[in-house]
Amino acid sequence: MQPLNLLRLSLGALVIAAVGVGGPLRGAQGEARLAELGDQPVLIPHVVTAARELVAVDGQLFVYNPRGRDQAPLELRELRVVLEGVVVEARSLDDNLAGDPRFGELLATVERLPREVTELQRPNYVVPEDAAPLGGPDVTAALRNVESGLQVLRSAWDAGAPEPFLAIDLGYQLDQLFEANAAPGAVRQVGLELDWSAGGVAGTSAVSVPVTLLAKSLSTPATLARRTGHDGKPLMATAPHSHAGDLHVHSCHGEAAGACAPSGNCGAESLQLSGSFSYAQLKSQYQALGLDWMTATDHSYCIDSPSEYGVVVTECSNLTDASFIAVPDIELSSDESGPQQGSDLGDAVCLGATSSNHMGAHGISTWKQGGQEAFWGFCDGLFTDELDSFGSNIDKVRNEGGWPIANHPDGSSFGWNSVAGLQGIENNDMHGVEIWNGATTSGQGGNVGMWVDWLESGRILYAYSGSDTHDEAFAFGANHALLEAGEPFNPKQLERALREGRSYISNAHVLVHEATVEGDRIGMGSLQTLTPAQQTKLFTLEVHYNFGTDVGTVELFGGANGVTETSLGTFPGLTGEGVVTTTFAPWAGKTSWTRAYSSSGSKTAYTNPIFYLPGTVTSTTFGTGLGGSNIGSLTSASAPAIGASVELDLGGLTGASSAILALSDSQIPGGLPFSGGFLLINLPTTFLTNVPLDGGGAGSFNFRMPYDSTLVGGQLYWQAVAGTPAVPGGLAFTNAVQMPIGNLGQ
Repeated sequence: MQPLNLLRLSLGALVIAAVGVGGPLRGAQGEARLAELGDQPVLIPHVVTAARELVAVDGQLFVYNPRGRDQAPLELRELRVVLEGVVVEARSLDDNLAGDPRFGELLATVERLPREVTELQRPNYVVPEDAAPLGGPDVTAALRNVESGLQVLRSAWDAGAPEPFLAIDLGYQLDQLFEANAAPGAVRQVGLELDWSAGGVAGTSAVSVPVTLLAKSLSTPATLARRTGHDGKPLMATAPHSHAGDLHVHSCHGEAAGACAPSGNCGAESLQLSGSFSYAQLKSQYQALGLDWMTATDHSYCIDSPSEYGVVVTECSNLTDASFIAVPDIELSSDESGPQQGSDLGDAVCLGATSSNHMGAHGISTWKQGGQEAFWGFCDGLFTDELDSFGSNIDKVRNEGGWPIANHPDGSSFGWNSVAGLQGIENNDMHGVEIWNGATTSGQGGNVGMWVDWLESGRILYAYSGSDTHDEAFAFGANHALLEAGEPFNPKQLERALREGRSYISNAHVLVHEATVEGDRIGMGSLQTLTPAQQTKLFTLEVHYNFGTDVGTVELFGGANGVTETSLGTFPGLTGEGVVTTTFAPWAGKTSWTRAYSSSGSKTAYTNPIFYLPGTVTSTTFGTGLGGSNIGSLTSASAPAIGASVELDLGGLTGASSAILALSDSQIPGGLPFSGGFLLINLPTTFLTNVPLDGGGAGSFNFRMPYDSTLVGGQLYWQAVAGTPAVPGGLAFTNAVQMPIGNLGQ
């Protein structure tokens, strides 16, 4: 055994001695329930409890033998999968399970711990559902007890003792559970029956799980259709396409017991004792929920080597196809540093040796070190430093083009207490906040309220969500990434949309926030540097929604650094799809933001903000008044800073139905005569796009300037050309636009 592990085990023994062998888990309720279990196996089902798409889905039955170690083992004979009373699979088994009540005591303790600590989404199967939950100092004692008790059991298993549990994988077709015309809200039962025998006595144990049919995913509203002419009518009826997914997913690589190869059982993740799924199995569950991407974010203290991370990378690559994307990321543990605001259970469990938090490390390309899988591996040791500071880890993520997220910042276990030292996008620091963690959220409080507090203190941070599942996938407020009509659904474009804040969070409805200023569109998530002229303008705020047949309320919020966020307008009684609008004036000289929220009973949604930063850099035109075939105009009122939505407006191309807009990294001083006009930018071009024009020869092109600090100081040069009979040569040109790329707020 490694010296550090031996030290931790010794400390664990001291803790057990201090709190008592059973500690809080041996309360009257716990002992009574364990006695009730008797000699029969404990069945813990892990199947999806909701579905949108009737596809094939993977599940699992966890079987535990609570009998004494000196009693005859359980002999497992047959497993039957029963859908609405119909047996769809009968599988012969030939497995023997030795008993061990000690493992059941650990399960009982986990089920009595607060759900925000265990992250369990399933009901209780060992203690009664109404068993009194542990609270106060009992929680800390129970956590230490489970960790120490599991370490004792793992040592026995490593020495050859049999494990008292078995995870049986299974699969079934959801179209055999729900009829084709089943209405949303319909509930059907998945039953699992197990035949067994022990000591000459045979029996059958059964468990049933209700599964709810969810409504189909709603489409993006037609009000988001792009490209309108001067008469306000759509030239191209194309709206963005939305892709829902999960940014916080744990797999069998991070299980305390029953981990999948090549990962070892992760002693540091001691509360995860059942429900162990591979990413391939999770993919089927997310597809059943109507989601089409996920990020693999096992704990850094479980994925504790480059080779183990390499296995996750390979698994994600093999799972990615045209309809589903799996991204290999990690949940990175870091030391808290600087002044602390509050404390959490992680501080107490580590006996004061460390104070740590969790961040989602996204967009990474290499393994990130953060603890080890051994007992208490998420803590700094007495003589070792397992974790780097969160600032150092943010730098590591940023330096390879990634974007870090503060996970469950307001959580009672491994929350984010280093508030004073946290900075945001404005300093190329933290990128976002997980405002929705798990199955439910808390309106404008909790993680959302903590995020807003950070915005009010001047930090620029996007909003994201994560189920944080350690078992099967479940319905929650997913991230819905918006891709423009011409953007393909692939890992690169998905990553870019999420990083740019082009996403909203929702468990049912569509909610997209945009703004316009003098006709220029500003997309959701824009880090919109404003020109001096724009800083005095009134912005029109838009919230595009689709509630389907539900009735909901949309509320708009606005705030600025040093200014308390306030409601800008509430719009109740909305149904179907549409758009609501109001006006907004950014605070002078401050970084402002606007965002939207919707509610309809338990169905809620949050948009990412639009940020408004005062700037000084503007675009300029050149090559105007040349005459000849240069009959068109090209202008931009946008400040071309990184992260901003930029619009180019074309006009005067009489008789043309479309124009080719070209981008170059250099200009031609004075212009090059060509086809009766002047070419003003150098070839070859670095980008070309087709811009539809209305009957008056006018159109616009909108794009998001990448959030990439290496672009700052560069120059962009634009010019458009169109085929038209309005000029002798049949080819018309515009003047050109020069865009100096500025930093945020330049």
